[in-house]
Order: sequence, then structure tokens, then C-alpha cells
Amino acid sequence: MQSWKSLRLLKKVKSEKLVRLNSQLETQLHENEMVKEELGFCKEDARVFKLVGDVLVPQSLTEARSNVVRRIEYIQNESKRNTELINTNKTELVGLRDSVTALEQELQKTQQASKVQ
Repeated sequence: MQSWKSLRLLKKVKSEKLVRLNSQLETQLHENEMVKEELGFCKEDARVFKLVGDVLVPQSLTEARSNVVRRIEYIQNESKRNTELINTNKTELVGLRDSVTALEQELQKTQQASKVQ
């Protein structure tokens, strides 16, 4: 019984981490979509800079747009992967719960049968 509780706690912690990560990815996606929209308003001769460490480095508008699109694709893929992990984790928890319930029922039947004899 103790190992079940430990395993359930571990799965719950893992699930909470995945949910927090998913929330973080959604925030990053929203931020990058806003940047993409802002870059869409820029004229082709606009000066765009990228923050590298503590320094602003000039970057072409085309390169900046391309980088943002790639970042958005990456974040979307990570979000999908993370959602799949969350669903897998939930399925595993349900399976564990069902297995433990079946074992508990079997144990109760065995105990009742031994009392009758």
C-alpha cells in the first residue's frame, strides 16, 4: 500500500510539472505571436535588433521574422509533445488506480473467505 502511495505521489508531481511547463509554453507562444504581429507592421527598411546577452545586435527584418516563425513552430511542437505526456501520465494513473482497486478487492475477498473458514 505504501509503494502505491509513493508511486501515486511521484506521478502527481510529474503531472504538476508537466502542467506548469505547458502553461509556460503557452505564455512563450503568445509572446512570440505578438512579436510576429509587431514585425508584420515594420517596413522593409526598418532597423531590428536582437538582444544577445547584454548587447543589442542589429538583425535583418527577414531574419528576425524567420527566427520568430521557427520559434513559434518549436514551441507548438513542444506543447504538443508535453500535452501527449500529460495524457499518457493520466492514463498511467488511471491504470494504476484500477490495478490497486482490483488488488484491494481481491484482498478483501481473501480475508472474508479466511474468516468464514
